[in-house]
Amino acid sequence: MQSSCNKIQADLAAVLAERDRLYPQRDPANSAAMHAALDAYCHCLESLRSEREWQPEATSLAVAEKMLEHGVFLCGPMKSGTTLLLDLLDGHPGLNALPGDSFLRNIFSLTDQQSFRRQSWRQHWLKRFINPTGQKPFWLLGDDENAYVALLNYLDLWLDRLPDEYRRPVLATICSFFCANPRRSLEATRWVEKTPGNELHADVLLKHFPEARFIHIVRDPRENLASIKRLYRSRGWDFAVRGMTGTLARSFELAERNVACFGRDRYLVIRYEDLTGNPEAIMRNIAAFLAIEWRPSLLVPTVNGQSAKANSMYSDRQVTGVVRPSANDKWRQELTAYEQGVIYQLEGQVRRLGYGWTMNVADRCKRLACSWMTI
Repeated sequence: MQSSCNKIQADLAAVLAERDRLYPQRDPANSAAMHAALDAYCHCLESLRSEREWQPEATSLAVAEKMLEHGVFLCGPMKSGTTLLLDLLDGHPGLNALPGDSFLRNIFSLTDQQSFRRQSWRQHWLKRFINPTGQKPFWLLGDDENAYVALLNYLDLWLDRLPDEYRRPVLATICSFFCANPRRSLEATRWVEKTPGNELHADVLLKHFPEARFIHIVRDPRENLASIKRLYRSRGWDFAVRGMTGTLARSFELAERNVACFGRDRYLVIRYEDLTGNPEAIMRNIAAFLAIEWRPSLLVPTVNGQSAKANSMYSDRQVTGVVRPSANDKWRQELTAYEQGVIYQLEGQVRRLGYGWTMNVADRCKRLACSWMTI
C-alpha cells in the first residue's frame, strides 16, 4: 500500500497475525487492539474514498445482477462442518462465496427498515472482508487499498440501485463483494452464504429468496458436542450439554422436515463424515444439486482462492488446504459419562440420519441414567 494507510495497515496485520496464533482463544488485549486498528483503517479508507474519482466496472455489475435470485444457504449447527463445506465451494468459478459466518439473515429480524444504518453496515463489511474468521487468510481483497475503497463505493452503489426492501442490504453486500473482488470469476451464477443455524430460518429465507437452494450438513453429535465443548472451554464460556443437545436435536428434526417441505431438488442433507471420508463423491453430488460443472477445485478448501486452514478445535487437525477424514473417537476423552448419556437421547434421530451407533451396556446405562430428564 502506498498511502497514509501504510502504517495503520502494517499495525493491523501484526495484530491479526497474533489473533491467528491464539486461535481459538480470544485475548482481550488483542481484541481491543484489533478493533482500534480496524476503526483507524476504516477511517483512513473513507478519507481516501472522498478524495478519489471512481467508476464501477460494467461487466461485473451485469454478472452480479444475473445472480441476485440464485442464492445457496449452507445450514447446520455450530462446529458441524459448515466452514469446511463453504471453503470447498469457494474455489468454484460458478460460485460467489461470502467468507465466514455472515449472519445476513439477521437483517430480516429488523422490525423497522430505519433500523438499518448505511454507514455502520459499510464499515462492518469492510472489516469482515479484512478479517472474516479470526484465522488466516486475512485481507481477502488483497493488499491493495484500492480494492477496499472500491468495496465502500460498490456498497453505496448497490444500496442506491436495488429496490428499497428488506433484501437490499443482503444483496448489496453479496454484489459488492463480487464486484470489488480482484479474484472474482465472471462465470459466477450463484452466491453462497453460510451461518450456523440457517436451517432454523429456512422458511423466512425461502420467502425472501424463492429460487434459493439449501445444503444442510449434520455431524455425529458426540463429535459435534465435543468440539463445541473445547471451543467454549478455550474462551471461558459455560458449556450446558442439555441446551446444546437440544439445539442439535432441533437441527436434526429440521433436516428431515425441510427436505419433506421443500423437496430434494431444493434442500440437500449431507453428513460431515461422508464429506471428509469421500469428499469427491459428496462434492460431485453437490455440484449436480447446484447445477454447476464438476471442478477439481471443489476438493480444495480455500477462502477467496487462498488456502484455508481447518478451524478444528484440535491443533493436530488444523491442516491447511486439504480435507482430512473425520476423527471418530476424540469425544471419548472430551465428554463426561453424564454428557454422553444426555447425547445418547438422540439415538433415534441419528439412526434415521444414517448413523449406526453401536451402544454397549455401559452406554445404555448412561442413557438410562439421563432418560428421566427431557432435552
